[in-house]
Amino acid sequence: MPGLTATEMLLFACKLKNSTSKNVDYRKIVNMALEALDLLDVADTRVEKCSGGERKRLALANELTCLVWPNLICIDECTSGLDSQSAELVIACLARLVRTHNLTIVTSIHQPSTTTLLMFDQLYMLARGGVCIYSGPPNTIYLHDQQRFD
Repeated sequence: MPGLTATEMLLFACKLKNSTSKNVDYRKIVNMALEALDLLDVADTRVEKCSGGERKRLALANELTCLVWPNLICIDECTSGLDSQSAELVIACLARLVRTHNLTIVTSIHQPSTTTLLMFDQLYMLARGGVCIYSGPPNTIYLHDQQRFD
């Protein structure tokens, strides 16, 4: 939303999503979303001036501006177009959300780094045609690979 600051964009979404509720503290909800996604430092920054990683996190914050947070969030390509450091920051924010707010997040990543993969609790890896080649915790994937070649 060009021309709006991160806070203004989230306030707009918050007011839309909670328009039928009474006595809503919109700023409190927006600040919780900004804090949860490590975006307080860009609260007054115009959205178009935010980095790619900040924009990815703002898109997720947009989804968290409702009074009741969802217990399942599905995200397609949460790290696409990001450098490795920004991708790791996005994944770290997602992991923190999962742990602190008891959420389940399912995301797809087409070109993950080893570091990024190891940040997840569970992996479900697909090959061409949607064939599952691994399902389980990331710290045991090396055993799977080793069994294939033994």
